[in-house]
Amino acid sequence: MLTPDDVMAGSRPRGRRVVVYDDDHYYIGAVLAELWACEGFAVELVTPAASVSEWTANTMELPKIRRRVLEAGVTVHTDRAAVSVTADSLRTSCVFTGLQCDHAADAVVLVTARLPIDDLCQELLARQADWETLMSVRVIGDAFAPGTIAAAVWAGREYAETLDAVAEPFRREITSPARDDRSPRAASS
Repeated sequence: MLTPDDVMAGSRPRGRRVVVYDDDHYYIGAVLAELWACEGFAVELVTPAASVSEWTANTMELPKIRRRVLEAGVTVHTDRAAVSVTADSLRTSCVFTGLQCDHAADAVVLVTARLPIDDLCQELLARQADWETLMSVRVIGDAFAPGTIAAAVWAGREYAETLDAVAEPFRREITSPARDDRSPRAASS
């Protein structure tokens, strides 16, 4: 079994049959499947979503990604949820019927949830008594929850805009009815 982090660190699939299980729904599963298919691996891309890289429908990349995956010769299986991984296969079930099948594999790449890496923040918070000029520490971006580049940019911008900000209470406008001297009631009083 491999993860995208393993691949980025230099690990490669063993054997020629690779199954990429993509429960991330963004682009990385399709990119890895396309890469290995172009390198001569027999690649299957399996996802519980209705389409490859389903989230990319929001960024208008889905048709291009799907075309590239198909042109690379990747076999695609949608609507399949992972059940188990063995030494030579990934077992999946149909998300609608539960019917199970095995996908033969020499390597299974799991593109699934990733854990935050917030060690630095935790170490700093543990030493809060030693802070002299540091006012606050907050985890943002991929350290908080791995995501897209756009999400990381937004997290950085949001942090910069709120850096060490002091929460201000809501401004409330207190209103009262105005006396209208033209009204019949005002004339009779």
